[in-house]
Amino acid sequence: MYGEVMQVVIATEFNVWDTCVLYRARWSVECTFASLKVRGVDVERTGITRPERLERLFGLVILAWVSCLRVSVWIHTQLKVKVKAQGRAALGLVR
Repeated sequence: MYGEVMQVVIATEFNVWDTCVLYRARWSVECTFASLKVRGVDVERTGITRPERLERLFGLVILAWVSCLRVSVWIHTQLKVKVKAQGRAALGLVR
């Protein structure tokens, strides 16, 4: 969201600053899970139900995801990524 303003309504008991900090952290977690689900790795289709195996699988998937993200960040620093007309990068970090 480069140059765009996103409006979100949040009902909370926290003050404005704490709410912004918490929501920013929550949003990064949401984006991570979204890339691990249907839009990315599709972890849900494994059929694994045993907790210890799921824990191992999630550990490996997260390690792979972080490795891919680090490579993507490095690529973005090395190459000039085109910017679309609306101001967003033509290639996202996770994709």
